[in-house]
Amino acid sequence: MFNKTLTIDSYKFIKMIAKATKIEKGLLLLVIVANLSFTEYRPKDYTLDVKTKQVFIVGSQKYLTATVKLTNNTSDTLKYLSWSCSFQMFYLIKSEALKMAGYKCTKNIPVVLILPPNKSDTVNLTLKVNEGYTKPIKYTIGMQLVKNEGDNLRDQLLYKPMKCVIIWAAEATSPK
Repeated sequence: MFNKTLTIDSYKFIKMIAKATKIEKGLLLLVIVANLSFTEYRPKDYTLDVKTKQVFIVGSQKYLTATVKLTNNTSDTLKYLSWSCSFQMFYLIKSEALKMAGYKCTKNIPVVLILPPNKSDTVNLTLKVNEGYTKPIKYTIGMQLVKNEGDNLRDQLLYKPMKCVIIWAAEATSPK
């Protein structure tokens, strides 16, 4: 595992993308994907635990609900970014049988979530099971943790480098 942080100066990045040719954009995408693959690690400061809550069917579509618990194991308060509605965008799934279910949002704005020292926060993710998959599903969920660094959220999103780490939970298994 690598302990590496991805830093993005979003303002400069947007200006650079606007001026790039198709070939440059393709190469840039390749560099970003390669860089993201080295940002994964499971630090001791923050842990992620996943449990399968339930499996249910709507019409002919099978779904799985997973409970994801982020724990702040430090003595400092964690402030991190999310979205008011589409918070699931910060989560990743490693599984051939699952993908994130869609959510309907009427208002979606960036928010800062606060997690006190030695406390946990839990979310439920609804995952869509690929059609025809009937075996128990082994899966891993990761969270892209983007710390809030500063008082002005707008300025951070637009002008400051953002550090993202991916925290992976241990593998979970669904019931059949």
